[in-house]
Amino acid sequence: MQHQFPSLTLTTFILISPLTPIYLNFLFSVFILLLCFFFYYSTKDVRKSLCI
Repeated sequence: MQHQFPSLTLTTFILISPLTPIYLNFLFSVFILLLCFFFYYSTKDVRKSLCI
């Protein structure tokens, strides 16, 4: 029972998320934004190096 699908954990987190303190949600969203920015920047660099 402990080994479940990651989607179930994600759904549980999404359901629990509104119950957590606001600063935790804020930190999580900032973390996601930083990840998105990092991936965007890395793909941009990869494209640049591929063009060269």
